[in-house]
Formats: sequence, C-alpha cells, structure tokens
Amino acid sequence: MKTMQHLGASIVVLLALVACDAATAPDEATRTEELRSSFAGVASVQSDDQRFIVVGTRGVEARLADAGVEVTHSLADGTVFIVAAPDADRVAALADVPGVQHLTRDVVFTLGEFSVEPFTGAVSPSARASGTPELWEFQWEKPLIDVPAAHEIATGIGTRIAIIDTGIQPGHPDLDNLNEDASVAFIAGERIEAGEPTDLFGHGTMVAGIAAARGVGVLGTAPDAELVSIRVFGPEGGAFASDVLLALEYAAEIGADVANLSLGTVPLPPEANAGGVRGAIERVVNGVVRSGTVVTAAAGNSAADLQHGGEWASYTSMAGTIGASATGADDLLTFYSNYGTNAIDVAAPGGGMADAVDSYCGIFEYFLEDRIVDPGEETEVCFLYPDEAFPVPVPPEFATECVPCTAPERPFPLNGIISTVYHPSTGEHGYGWEGGTSFAAPHVAGLVALVRELEPGLHPRRVEDAIKRGAEGGAGRSDPEFGAGRINALDTLRTVQRPGR
Repeated sequence: MKTMQHLGASIVVLLALVACDAATAPDEATRTEELRSSFAGVASVQSDDQRFIVVGTRGVEARLADAGVEVTHSLADGTVFIVAAPDADRVAALADVPGVQHLTRDVVFTLGEFSVEPFTGAVSPSARASGTPELWEFQWEKPLIDVPAAHEIATGIGTRIAIIDTGIQPGHPDLDNLNEDASVAFIAGERIEAGEPTDLFGHGTMVAGIAAARGVGVLGTAPDAELVSIRVFGPEGGAFASDVLLALEYAAEIGADVANLSLGTVPLPPEANAGGVRGAIERVVNGVVRSGTVVTAAAGNSAADLQHGGEWASYTSMAGTIGASATGADDLLTFYSNYGTNAIDVAAPGGGMADAVDSYCGIFEYFLEDRIVDPGEETEVCFLYPDEAFPVPVPPEFATECVPCTAPERPFPLNGIISTVYHPSTGEHGYGWEGGTSFAAPHVAGLVALVRELEPGLHPRRVEDAIKRGAEGGAGRSDPEFGAGRINALDTLRTVQRPGR
C-alpha cells in the first residue's frame, strides 16, 4: 500500500487496502472511522487544559501576572497573550481581570493521514540546465495558470516565502533555495532553532515545492524565491493554535513577503468564531499584514459551505488573508474543497476534479495492477461512503457501492498535483502526486512572490487586489466557489507591471 503519514489541508488519494487476517483486522466501525477521518484532513480538534489564549487591552499583561498566571508570550502589540495557568481556580479568575476581553483554551489540531503517490522514474539534476523540468508533462496546473509566460516577467528573485507547516526537509535537489539559517520551529510555545529545518511528516516539503521548486524535476510558481521553514507540528502530529500565531509573527519579523498556511481546519462552530480564537487570529494577522507580509491560507477539505450554517474556517475567514479554494484538472471546484462568500478570495489548482468518481477513476489499476489507465478506458470505482462529502474509495469487498466510470483525460493519479516529496520513514527525497486545498494555497503564495519581485514595497492589500484583478472565471469577487476567480499568474503580473519593463 503506497501510503505515508499525511497532515494539513490535503485530501487523501489512496486506495484503502486492508492487508491483515481475521485475527488482526480492526472491527468495521474502527476501520471505517479511520478512513473517514483521513479524508477530513483533520482528525480532531482538542483544547489544552494548561495553555490559554487571552485577548485584552494594552497594559493588561501586568494584571494577568498579578492574577497568578504565567504570561509566556505577548503578541499583536501587547493585546494577545499566551498564558499558562496552574489550576482551574486561577483560570476562572482570569475572566474577571480588568482589560481581559476574551479567554479561551489553546486549541491543538491533530491531523489525519495522507497518501503520496510516488513517481518511480529517475530525475537528473541537469534537467534545470536544459530549461524543462523532467516531470513537466505531469504539471498540468502550471500552464493552466500561465506560469511559464509569467516567468518571462518575474520568477521571484529577491523575495522570501515562509512555509508554516510540518517543516521542509533539506537536501531535495529542487529545494536548494531553502534558507536553513532562518528556519525555526514553534512547538508548545518553545522556539526551536537547533536541528531545524526538518520535516516530520512530508507535507511541508510538498507545499514548498509547489510554491518554489527550482525546476529540476518540477517547477514551482516562484522558482527563484527563497524558502523559509517554520515548523509548528510536533512529533505527535499536533499543532497548537498559539504556535501558529507565533509563527506568523516570526514570518513578519524576518521580512517574509508571504506566509503560507496550508494547515486547514475542520469548519469551526459559531461559539469558536465569537470567542478568543478568532479575536486573537484577527489581531495577529492584522499586525502581520501591517508589517508587509501577505498571508495565504488553504480553505480546507470538508466540502463545507462556510457562508451558511454558522461555520467558519479559522484563517480564510480573516480579512487580512488570501483564502484559497481548490480547482481540479477540469478547472472546476473540486469535490472536497470548502467554499463560501467572504471565505474564499481566489481559487487555485489543488488536484482532483469536480466529480469524485472522475477524480478516482483508475485507482484500482494504479494500486493493484501498477499501471495508469488510458483516457476513455471503462472501469469502476468502489466507495465506502458513496453519498458523503468524502466518498472513500475501497476494494469491492468493503464497498457499499461500485460505480462504473470512463477514465477522463487525466485519470488517477494524474489529476493530482505532483511536487517535491520527502519520506520520513526512509529519509529519501523524491516526487509524488497529491490533492487538496493545501496545494492550492502555495500556488497563491508563489504568485505573491512574483508580484513582490516587480513591486517590493507593494502593500499586502494591494498585492491581494492585483491577484484578484488578474484572476479569471469568477462571477464577481464574491463568488462562493472561486472568490474573484481562479488565479492567472501572467494576467496578475500585467496588472502591476510598470511601463517600460
């Protein structure tokens, strides 16, 4: 079974093969729930009983200390605080401290699994010298958004992209633009420099390649930009919400042109929206944007309407971020992508297709026969949850329904996004296919770098406006699926290109 650990706003693209005997097989409920959570992109969201996020007025820090709690970090110009409380009584007392506006437990995002479909051929380091990445034929998304033509104008020279994720593993031939000295981790409030950068799960390395791969095997949107890794996931696969806030402020501190958040969350309920989590994010993001750093964020893979029902996604709902939904090889919104007016600013390629059957057509042949089906070939896809937002593909013996399909022009896995891969279990670098809004957002981050090469001092909101003006296919800027439209790199650069360049 070709699987690896998976984190972030990425949709699983695996065939769920069960290779165990009756004595070791998990019960049906456990097995199906594991599959189900994998497709959600986030397995669980838990609160932490020892760490709290406080939103307050300036000057409240001293009063928090007087209340008997340890203020471990101060953010957003002294209006957001991360505190450690030794007991429940002192936590309860915090709400009565003058100047405290919101108090909430820190949130830990524990993420699911993902599959990387490996490319098994060899890639020559001399490929970039020839001008064409060796795996260019598989990169359907870059020509779609006019990246090659945009590179005649800008390639990201002199810009910096911060990837807030699982880390970026050094040593990949396509990621020699990684600044290892500037790379850090924030884990449970601790800033870690020794041993960084490292990628514990492989997700961040894949995201980095989409934004800025150098063109050996694959080409990033901004291949001449500098990458900085800011890891927020620990070895258990969880990330504190407060660590993401610290990472954002660090990105601004080092002058990153853009900070990318391919983290994704399950849609959160209204009470979280109204509470301290949203207030803290808003203040930190606003400060980061004022400093000049653009924030790009993945919309998440719950196929949820973020406009109705009171749900919201933590970062795409912020006014200062560029929230990205995912389009597929058919240039339509993918079956898994979240959507919603005021939550989606633009769309970008993320892999898959609008129809789940088309997305997975050929998955059996790929895994069981080690081949990719031909376009037009008749086959079938079997699902465990055919009527759910995430119709999990499984072998026929475990399926509730099998659906005939005609292989599209780009069958599984070719309708995914191919990018740089690191396998933590083996220590090997390579390339692989994936899909999810995780991989839409770094296309936007790379585009920010292209814009900033042309206009280094352009305010983040004007960068966002240029990207929106250059987008195509949207029905106005408030389209619930596409926002302003699916990004187009060339048209965006034309909106900011100075006369005579």
